[in-house]
Amino acid sequence: MGQRTSIEWTEVTWNPTTGCTKVSEGCDNCYAEALSRRLLSGIYRRRLPVANTAANRADPFAVRIWPERLSQPARWKGRRLVFVNSMSDLFHCDIPVDFLRAVFEVMLDVDRHTYQVLTKRPSRAARFVQDHEDLFGGRGLPPHIWIGTSTENEKTEYRIRHLKKVPAAVRFLSCEPLIGPLSLCKVLSSGGIHWVIVGVRAGWGGGRWRGGGWRI
Repeated sequence: MGQRTSIEWTEVTWNPTTGCTKVSEGCDNCYAEALSRRLLSGIYRRRLPVANTAANRADPFAVRIWPERLSQPARWKGRRLVFVNSMSDLFHCDIPVDFLRAVFEVMLDVDRHTYQVLTKRPSRAARFVQDHEDLFGGRGLPPHIWIGTSTENEKTEYRIRHLKKVPAAVRFLSCEPLIGPLSLCKVLSSGGIHWVIVGVRAGWGGGRWRGGGWRI
């Protein structure tokens, strides 16, 4: 499913994995979960989940992997800005390390595109990059693979500290939905963050601003 998208800060989505589990308040109104349970339920439930239990087989938003989608970026002509896993979290604990390596191998091989990897689990991202230096030549993530984390309030600010441990040329934050106070001035003054996306949940702080990102 390499698809054009209405997400303002990217051009296409690429979902070699689907499904996730909630970890904080920012997950409460997850659009990916809602979409999987409505329009995509039949498609997803035909694929066995990684954790193959009866409950997960019935749940369209259980974590699933789609190896046949690994070849999609190579088939796209030109250069694209690619949001990796709009329907999942690439660093969810259910995603096998071998498959995670395969996803990054594609991003490294098809380097004409810019890949935006967004996770609520940046600590696993940091461990993965550090434990698999052979993939990255000991230099960390190259400039065409961006790594970001979602942080929606001060309670999830710890994710930013974990994100900064990922050796990467470009790190970004998605503060969307921003559902509580977060001192971006403090976060950005310490360095290590290059791009910030901000969106407010409707009904908090005067509505939601769509369209946003600042390059630092």
